[in-house]
Amino acid sequence: MSKLFEFHNPSGTTSSSLTTTTIFVGQTFTPAKSHRISSVKIKVFRSDSFQGAGGSPGTVTVSIRATAGGVPTGVDLASGTFDGDTLPTPAANAAYTEAVFSTGVLLVANTKYAIVVRASAADNDNRLGWIMDISSPVYTGGNYVQSNNSGVDWTSQTGWDLAFEEYGGSAGFLWIEGKHLHSTDEDAVERVFVAADAIITYEDEVVSNLGNVVYN
Repeated sequence: MSKLFEFHNPSGTTSSSLTTTTIFVGQTFTPAKSHRISSVKIKVFRSDSFQGAGGSPGTVTVSIRATAGGVPTGVDLASGTFDGDTLPTPAANAAYTEAVFSTGVLLVANTKYAIVVRASAADNDNRLGWIMDISSPVYTGGNYVQSNNSGVDWTSQTGWDLAFEEYGGSAGFLWIEGKHLHSTDEDAVERVFVAADAIITYEDEVVSNLGNVVYN
């Protein structure tokens, strides 16, 4: 069961458009609390070259990257996808769409990260639009970033923010992967337990019926 951590929810239809496959757009953010991120929701839509209804931007990839100097750097730490061809259209119908990460990553409090988005078939007639705020946005943990060459070089635009929500689990959060019980501690370090007895659930939390677990 994931919890909402960092977010920015602007209104309106102002947006950033991905019009080629080499344009990557992102939002930097700074978690106030260490946690394991599990998914990101972004407020997006598809459109044609006139910002009208239509367009097929293809598979949308949403990833998390570290930052250096306020812009994304390195490889994806976690990533997920969704079908951009089924997004609402046009901007007036934009909706929060979730990319779930197959493997989450532990984010450290007060450290800046970046949400990076690209579309596999984006061009001028098949645009991916991401709702943004360019009028005194209130989110102070990051800002808009863009790359025009597939994430090699980045520019940062302070005073602009994109619509996003990031979800995960903080200290004490429990989940199962295969036959193992996982949790995060106060330092957002992942712990893995092998159950010696049957695992049961109680009020959506995973527990051991006798507490007889062995830490790996």
